[in-house]
Amino acid sequence: MGSWGQNCSWLIDHEQQYQTTTLVGTTLYLAPECFNKCKASKESDVYSYGIVALEITCGRRPVDSKAEESKVILVEWVWELYGQGRILEAVDEKLGKKFDFKQIEHLMIVGLRCAHPDYKLRPTMRQAIKVLNFDAP
Repeated sequence: MGSWGQNCSWLIDHEQQYQTTTLVGTTLYLAPECFNKCKASKESDVYSYGIVALEITCGRRPVDSKAEESKVILVEWVWELYGQGRILEAVDEKLGKKFDFKQIEHLMIVGLRCAHPDYKLRPTMRQAIKVLNFDAP
């Protein structure tokens, strides 16, 4: 499974230091900085939230090795569609267009922002929730 083969989890008290526990879970939800620095943070929690938001709205796993090449990595595929003004094309077909388009678009954009590879450019959870509640752009 390449670099995705190792799984780590942390017990986190965000006011204190992190403590590594056992190998568990999946790295598909870990922020890139967790691999480089082995450090969990509020920003890495936000990253995981973004991945889950995209997974829910798109109805697929973060990495799908069976997908066509441009769609293997969920975040990259949705980011590409967003840049082309076609983000809603990534919405899970099983939803059958029975959803509020503005709400799902907001959730997908928040998911992308939260999963930004640069942790300094991710929103806080408070900011993300404000966007989801239509209280912020």
